[in-house]
Amino acid sequence: MRRIEKRAGLCLLLVLLFTGQLVLHALSTSATTDEPLHLLAGHRYLACGDFAFNPEHPPLLKAMAAVPLQAMDVRMPEGLSCAPGFIPKAEAFRLGAEFMQTNGQDRILVPARLMAMLPAIALALLVWALAWRMFGGWCAVGTMALLAMEPVLVAHGSLVTTDMVITTTTLLVV
Repeated sequence: MRRIEKRAGLCLLLVLLFTGQLVLHALSTSATTDEPLHLLAGHRYLACGDFAFNPEHPPLLKAMAAVPLQAMDVRMPEGLSCAPGFIPKAEAFRLGAEFMQTNGQDRILVPARLMAMLPAIALALLVWALAWRMFGGWCAVGTMALLAMEPVLVAHGSLVTTDMVITTTTLLVV
């Protein structure tokens, strides 16, 4: 019984290490090209109920990341109303940049990124559970060590992009 507790404790420690790296990354990096657009789209989904803005990406992560913005005084860019309609891609990127500039990049991006970390943490817990069930405790510890130190997962795990939520849901479905 003690060995199981030790292995589970090590796995939990590695999940916490992964989470700490995600938080550090979320706090210390500037916005990527897609994040302003995704964040504006998510805010627009929740504020207007309009899913036509940035429709080529799944809405789940964008809406999740925008949840903290609902409690803030956040302004839409000039000329962007809640009326549905097609907005060309170049214009949508410009509006996303304006949205970040108007509302303060760190003020809205950091809470959104902290919310966007949830699928990455769920992925870590899911991998832990699957590795433990399929291969045993020590293999789960090794798997979690690899996951916690994987640069791609750390780099993408806290961004307001759809990569991690697609990865997590794909693993969950498979």
